[in-house]
Amino acid sequence: MSRLERLRADILKPFVGRALGCEIDEPIEWGHRVLKGSWEGPGNFVSRITGTALADGRKHPWSLVLKIPRPVRPHVDRWQREPLMYGSGVLDDLPGRMAAPRCLGIEEPPGDEPWIWMADVAGVPSTDWQMERFYSALRHLGECQGAYLCGKRLPEDDWFDTSWWLRKHAAEGHKRAQGGLTAAEAHPVAGRVFDEDRGKGLLALADQRERMLDALERLPLTLTHGDLNTSNMIAPEGSDERTVVVDWHFAGSGVIGFDVVTLIACAAVFQGPKLGRIDQVAEPAIGAYLDGLRRSGWDGDDRLVRFGCLGNLAVRITSGIPNLVFRAIDEGHPLQVRDPQRLEELMGHYADALDYLLVLAEETRRLLASVR
Repeated sequence: MSRLERLRADILKPFVGRALGCEIDEPIEWGHRVLKGSWEGPGNFVSRITGTALADGRKHPWSLVLKIPRPVRPHVDRWQREPLMYGSGVLDDLPGRMAAPRCLGIEEPPGDEPWIWMADVAGVPSTDWQMERFYSALRHLGECQGAYLCGKRLPEDDWFDTSWWLRKHAAEGHKRAQGGLTAAEAHPVAGRVFDEDRGKGLLALADQRERMLDALERLPLTLTHGDLNTSNMIAPEGSDERTVVVDWHFAGSGVIGFDVVTLIACAAVFQGPKLGRIDQVAEPAIGAYLDGLRRSGWDGDDRLVRFGCLGNLAVRITSGIPNLVFRAIDEGHPLQVRDPQRLEELMGHYADALDYLLVLAEETRRLLASVR
């Protein structure tokens, strides 16, 4: 039976009833719109399903979201984390003004692909936000994460700990960056990104990478989303007062600053200054996050937060610029830039971003002494 064939009234009935908050006789008609992936699979697959249901002799409109995570990849994913995150209960009532979509139930049909049924959140998707709205989301993130820094308990299951991912991903990124730097330096356009002192700055940062990682791993742990980017949040009803975050596949316990840096990089580094230049975006983003932490009641050392943000920037983003450059010039890479003018613009962007990020890396090295 195909996935689409499985979308029957008896399957839909309990989840539609939970979405409506009442007992229903049956769903009487429905349709779907694929948001990600395809019904033919394999995941990740997301679809919005809408229709009407009969209850108390009247028709009621309903809407819900079905997500089918990608199958477990034995050497990459040890678990399908999102069903586990919902099953742990940690997403049911997040502190502060950040929320996850309400889970209506999780099925486990044959095929190693649990079906996660979620409430459909009406609002403005983050793909339509301006940067100012992301600052509000970072305040909400700070409020949420600050509650765990103030004593709210995190699950203690072995699978929940993701703090070790930072070192693993930094090591993988460093290896790719080293190869990318060698290839990019030989390119007539990309090589200019590493002219002057930029190449030397990257080498100096590489020498400090292990010390920075050691210090980052000593920072307080909190609930991290793991993939807080410019496309997986919703402003309910367009409001700035609350942020709903979707796609919790990479969530778990991690160090402060991790999520802030992912969002900064997506907004201002990857593929150009999408929502602003890095020198425009970084400080307001860190400030908004710190403001949220303070609102939660956290009264720790600001330097820890700043090091968490700048250290993550250094080992994950600044060190990764050579790989971004390489992807843009690599024949056959999906992100290769073939248009010469666009390539010139993107290389100029990476050079400017690297200038600023290396200045921040200098500050990060100075902060090392305060987090030992």
